[in-house]
Amino acid sequence: LANRQQLADGTTLLIRPTRPEDSGIEQEFTRLLSPQSKYFRFMRALQELTPEMLVRFTQIDYDQEMALLAVVMDKDREIEVGVARYAILPDGRSCEYAIVVADEWRHRGIGFQLMSQLMDIARSRDLEIMESEVLTENIGMLTLAAYLAPRVKIKFFYFYFLFFGILSWPLWSVAVWYVFWNLWDIHFSSDWSSVNCAAHITGAAMGLILGVSLFREKRHWVTEQLVVDEL
Repeated sequence: LANRQQLADGTTLLIRPTRPEDSGIEQEFTRLLSPQSKYFRFMRALQELTPEMLVRFTQIDYDQEMALLAVVMDKDREIEVGVARYAILPDGRSCEYAIVVADEWRHRGIGFQLMSQLMDIARSRDLEIMESEVLTENIGMLTLAAYLAPRVKIKFFYFYFLFFGILSWPLWSVAVWYVFWNLWDIHFSSDWSSVNCAAHITGAAMGLILGVSLFREKRHWVTEQLVVDEL
């Protein structure tokens, strides 16, 4: 499954399956990703892979999953610049995929090469659908999927849909109102005691914190579905 590709700038890229001994370059690759890239890939703050994650990402059960590394040579040492993987879902006809490319190696076609080979493998194993959950802020991933499959199916979902999707805007409005009410009351109040001022300032701060927290949490993702037979 290993093959070499020539990038537009002349760099030789090797795409090959992940091996257990790749734990070192996999960890280094993850550490060097930008905070945004880590969040887009793992949907949470992450500094490096945990030992459990490292085992799961490098010791592959090839009957149920596939992981491809994109590496370049630096003298006699391999440097990981991208990785794409899928895991077969319980229905046996679809799989969930993920891909990430090193920040400094983007816009060179590496993502396209990784996904093209991953889709070929999925097709050879009679998988029909590849799907991935992607934050709507991740424009690069959405663009790649649209380029690979112009008819890509997209479903929208929300983090914490019941709470943050339905209730966040009313609660955010209440938080904003609470901030302005406390500030207004301080300005026009006849009671300028330190206790009263402190209570209003604390109330305004709490409202501001609630409003900012709700606004930051209103993130959502899409589920992309690539129909393998149409690619």
